[in-house]
Amino acid sequence: MTRKTVHHCLYVVCLLVLAAAIPLSNYVMSIGGIFLFTNWVLEGNYRNKWNKLKANKLAIILLLFFFVLCFSFIRTQNWAYAFDNMLSKLPLFYAPLVMATSAPLSKREKLWVTGFFLAATFVGTVFGFTKWITGNYFNIREISFFISHIRFSICVAFAIILWIYLARHYMLQNRRWWAILPVAWLLFYMGIAQTLTGIFALGMVFIVYIIKLWNARLKNRFSLAFAAVSVVAILGGVCYLTVLIYHYCHVDKKMMAHLPTCTANGRLYEHDTASIIENGSPVFINVCTPELRSEWAKRSIVPYDSIADALVRFLNSKGSKKDSAGVAALTPKEVQLVEANIANKDYVNRWGLKASVYPILFSFSLYREQGKVAHSTLLQRVELWRASWQIIKRYPLLGVGMGDHKSELDKQLIADRSECTYRKRMGCHNQFLTYWLMGGAIPMLYFWVVLFIPFCLNKRFTTLYLLFFVLVFCSLFTEDTLETQPGITFYAFFNSFLLFVLEKKNGVHYSLRAIVGKTALFQLLKSPAKRCWRACVTKSRKK
Repeated sequence: MTRKTVHHCLYVVCLLVLAAAIPLSNYVMSIGGIFLFTNWVLEGNYRNKWNKLKANKLAIILLLFFFVLCFSFIRTQNWAYAFDNMLSKLPLFYAPLVMATSAPLSKREKLWVTGFFLAATFVGTVFGFTKWITGNYFNIREISFFISHIRFSICVAFAIILWIYLARHYMLQNRRWWAILPVAWLLFYMGIAQTLTGIFALGMVFIVYIIKLWNARLKNRFSLAFAAVSVVAILGGVCYLTVLIYHYCHVDKKMMAHLPTCTANGRLYEHDTASIIENGSPVFINVCTPELRSEWAKRSIVPYDSIADALVRFLNSKGSKKDSAGVAALTPKEVQLVEANIANKDYVNRWGLKASVYPILFSFSLYREQGKVAHSTLLQRVELWRASWQIIKRYPLLGVGMGDHKSELDKQLIADRSECTYRKRMGCHNQFLTYWLMGGAIPMLYFWVVLFIPFCLNKRFTTLYLLFFVLVFCSLFTEDTLETQPGITFYAFFNSFLLFVLEKKNGVHYSLRAIVGKTALFQLLKSPAKRCWRACVTKSRKK
């Protein structure tokens, strides 16, 4: 076996390890990246690699982003955190460098890399499903065993995209329908994980893919079936959310007209009909505080005053009256939930999207009534964006430094007397604002270049890359996707793999102009615009 063959085998093994580690292990991700770059260095043949790199403008632009981020050091004071943050961004450098200059992979090797990622994602979903089925968790986020639930949901969404891509371009026509099984399993996991970021990003991917299939005139039965199922799924999801919101906000007028006055023990109820609506009724109706206090002391050693609001809301979510009978009817599991200040039975709902949607609806109601944002991660994000923008306006050109952006954001929240001050070093939760805050305008603008340059230099790009881009792009607005190791490795690895490694077959490339130009909306607007233009030209000529 020659030296060249050995290094190529090691290169493939490192790609397999990295692909499998992204959804499963931060530690193995780091080790895989180190070995991948070390093997590339020891392989030698630098002249040939240099010639390949010079001929690949896209790879140069992508890897230069790592050095552009060095602008973030200009105003840095916390050098230890800055260097640690910069080390986590090494995949932005070594992934395009190694994959653009290494020997091409065979078709089988490319399928192995994608297969390892799909297998690892499947393993992660099995572990999560096991924890979900046992119910041994307080928060649905806990079913993501290995990496954060949002990053894992992005991996699951991309695995769904890969299965559809493999079914269309690598499976025999009579075997494509087997891809329904893994796709259905991954969609089922997305449903039980209830990660709205991943679900929203996947929904946007499906919308873009439907447009693409429509432009292709739905040439085969597989495309036609997928488009039909996707349209039904999207419409069904919209209807499902509409029903959820209706049942949450709609109050039964007959029930409100016949509110009881006394409990079974003869004590008076308190009714605040103007209180916040949750689960279809005002929270503070049918409340008897003395009975709640005395009965709760029999069920738990946790002081009543520390969980009073959570208990009232939990009973309201069950449709129970807030009296001794309601507390007595709580199961031991429900008592534990109230003790943990989980204020709604649907927050631990194992089916549907109630556990994700209901907290958002309650937080909107609370913000509208009292101006509070502490109960909603979405409203907290808006608060963080507002505070980040206040800092950016003071330091628009150079930012505040890579090691200081989180501490400066904490200071701004304190100065604004924000409710988010109880959580420290949260970050912006918006990747564009994060780069602007860290290094100023140059890193932020160059990041936009990095995102869109593949569509400019590669005038014909694969549909798979377009869907990957949509998936990542959607996550960047509500998450610091490239500030965590799984997020940055996922983006850097697959961005380079799809651009420089995975083969581009004839018939599956679509230019950006073709995609936009053939959409139904564009065609709808095109004819009136032409007629208007011709009328203006004719009128000017007559004058």
